[in-house]
Amino acid sequence: YPDNTHSVFALYTFRALIDAFEVFVRQVGEMLGYNPSFFGSPLQLMPPVYGSYRINYGEFMSAGMIISVVHGMSMLVASFAVVRERNEGHLERGFVAGVKPAEIILSHIIYLLLPVLSQVIWVIGVSAFYFKIKIVGELWQVFAFALLSALQGLLFGVCISTLCPTEVASLVSVVICFKFIF
Repeated sequence: YPDNTHSVFALYTFRALIDAFEVFVRQVGEMLGYNPSFFGSPLQLMPPVYGSYRINYGEFMSAGMIISVVHGMSMLVASFAVVRERNEGHLERGFVAGVKPAEIILSHIIYLLLPVLSQVIWVIGVSAFYFKIKIVGELWQVFAFALLSALQGLLFGVCISTLCPTEVASLVSVVICFKFIF
């Protein structure tokens, strides 16, 4: 009776049982003098065309973690931008001076571009050179994808910042949105 509490473990357990049974039947066939390939599976797995059979959990999860970190951190940093200005009174002073709302939002986006760019460089650099995560594909494509994800997080954070009245509401909104996005 299988235990399917965790379906992946159950699948690997079932596969191990099938492989063990096949080895057992081959050994019994050899002892009785029969051709051992007669008792095996008609399917033979050859070496893969791309990749390998060796599963590395770090390589599997690293791409998603890089994107999650750069998106989430840029969204978190940007979510406090307008809220902080509003609470300190700088936003009203800017409106009185004639600054348009689009200019304020654009200034926050431009101001936060350098930290987001440096964050993407650091995350990719640390994951590739310190943790030795294998980068499949060209480095500029990985960098461009991570940068676009970080920019999306930045824009989403600025949008949250314009809608939330306090830092606490902004932080709660980021946590809720991050949970639903990822």
